[in-house]
Amino acid sequence: MAKPTRRRPFKPLDDREYEERDVVGALKGELREAWRTLKRLARGLGPQRTYASNRSVMFARAYVYAFVRPRKSFLEVCFFADRPLRGAGLKVRARSPRKHAHTFKLERADQVAALEPRLAKAYLLARTQKKSAEEIAD
Repeated sequence: MAKPTRRRPFKPLDDREYEERDVVGALKGELREAWRTLKRLARGLGPQRTYASNRSVMFARAYVYAFVRPRKSFLEVCFFADRPLRGAGLKVRARSPRKHAHTFKLERADQVAALEPRLAKAYLLARTQKKSAEEIAD
């Protein structure tokens, strides 16, 4: 009979708090401008929280609706929608009955305009899905 394994609580590699500049501080040129444009767009959607992990910057209302992972030559933008979306450069990465994760490869600041309606929809969904979960609990 196999010995049951004990689950250990998740512990980050270090106990430090990450800041946005730790994640995106090394971006240069066009990628830095793309990051600034994307951040301006996200903050313009309404009140929210922005925070960083060791590899990404998250945008959240009641829960995370989008995050950005900096790579060497592009920014990987991931956002959540209630259905699979199609479009140039969009890929559906993960699916559940209520959420579909989409990724977009952002290489230039002018590509941010194509993401605007999708991020706005994700922002709105981040609140409505939380509300419906609270209503179910009552």
